[in-house]
Amino acid sequence: MLSLPFSAVSAPIIGRQRLQRHLPAEALQQASIHSLKQEQRLSLAIGLPLQNQEELKNLLKDISDPNSPNYQHYLTPSQFTERFGPTENAGWRYWPKMQAIGDVLG
Repeated sequence: MLSLPFSAVSAPIIGRQRLQRHLPAEALQQASIHSLKQEQRLSLAIGLPLQNQEELKNLLKDISDPNSPNYQHYLTPSQFTERFGPTENAGWRYWPKMQAIGDVLG
């Protein structure tokens, strides 16, 4: 089972899924270096899309514009996460794909 950064991560895996067309074309052209041994563990970090991307784009423009009242007014990490970080619901939206990755790898 994969570890995820949101709270309820122990949902059971339902059935086996095969990923299709999940790799960029460039990756398909690369030769495999080697396979992991059964006892080796592979850790993955999966990034979820940010929310309010248009607002983020405008904020970045404002904090870079010397004529803006928000010029060089940066957000703290917690402010950024609150405004633009993925929601817990976003994590659940990607859960089936993460389960499938776990099935393929594990």
